[in-house]
Amino acid sequence: MTYTNKSVQADFGQARASFAYIFKIEVDGELFLVGNEHPDNWRYQPVGGGYHYFDESKAVIDKYFAPKPAPSIHEQLNGWLSKEGEGEGKLDSDYELNNLSIPGGLSNAKAKSLQSSDNDFRFLLPAAKVRMLFEYFCSTELVKNEGLSTENSNQEAKVNLEQRMSEACEVNDMFTDLVYKTGELAVDKGWAQERGLNGAGQVMAYLKTQNDLYTGGPDLVCHREQISDLSREFKEELFDSGIIPKHLQNNFKTICYDYLGYYREFFFDERFGCYSFFVSDVVKLNLTSEQEDVFRWLKQQNNHNYCFIKEQDMTQHILYRTDSVDKVPAPPIADHSQKLLTQWLKNTSFYNRTAQRTFCVDL
Repeated sequence: MTYTNKSVQADFGQARASFAYIFKIEVDGELFLVGNEHPDNWRYQPVGGGYHYFDESKAVIDKYFAPKPAPSIHEQLNGWLSKEGEGEGKLDSDYELNNLSIPGGLSNAKAKSLQSSDNDFRFLLPAAKVRMLFEYFCSTELVKNEGLSTENSNQEAKVNLEQRMSEACEVNDMFTDLVYKTGELAVDKGWAQERGLNGAGQVMAYLKTQNDLYTGGPDLVCHREQISDLSREFKEELFDSGIIPKHLQNNFKTICYDYLGYYREFFFDERFGCYSFFVSDVVKLNLTSEQEDVFRWLKQQNNHNYCFIKEQDMTQHILYRTDSVDKVPAPPIADHSQKLLTQWLKNTSFYNRTAQRTFCVDL
């Protein structure tokens, strides 16, 4: 497989922004993970993937943020699947891997937009605009003054207000640091000097001015997939892949999950030669007894497209992006899978996200 993003590098002042969601699926004290999209560097990760936005938001995104996405490395839906497997749990030969299953209730226009990788919420854009993009993303489910209703006591209201103010400061510091680090990178690469800029601070001020940061962002709500319906990736990775065979899919007419919060972070991304800002929503699947039995059945199959692992054992199997799979004992597990761990989940946030915590979706 050719990794299309190998040839995509950020330009002066750019960062990458990526917004995704993952499922915590736990059965009998073990976490369920699926193979990732690197067949030559195989590792396991949570069910989930990048958010998609709908075509109604394309013009806004093109105008304010980025005319084209920063590509992912998916060139084919479920292209990561290993065709090898034993027993009934292997991929059905008559099952179309490219048969994208669209969540019910979407219009034809939205269904078409979901099928396009161009609608992934992943962008290369000016670093000075990443915060604006984050706020636009959150506008879909924005919670204003959460927990400050008259039903709360004055003390509860004070605690919630203080927490929101603290998180607002954290968010501000994060995006300020992202732009400054991008300025430092421009100096290191000589891009700043080519423009007569001699330090990260000068680059930072230049980026804010050049990107009309003071004019504000779109006063519009982003049209995209929402926390209330994250069924698309679930269906793509477990149904369309054939991991859960067709005769067992009737046990999943509805899925229910709890919203556990989200992570926000940025790091240097060697794939794009820039800093990446990353948001990851985490939901925990609430399985019925019938659905648990399906996953127990999966565990009995000899299928290398997924694995089960105890939470306390995961850390010794973690691989970072540049690590070789032989660095850890099998099964090798992608580093972002650590976001499912109970200890890590204590660091999630609900800031400017949904007040609702439990959702049910008809598949």
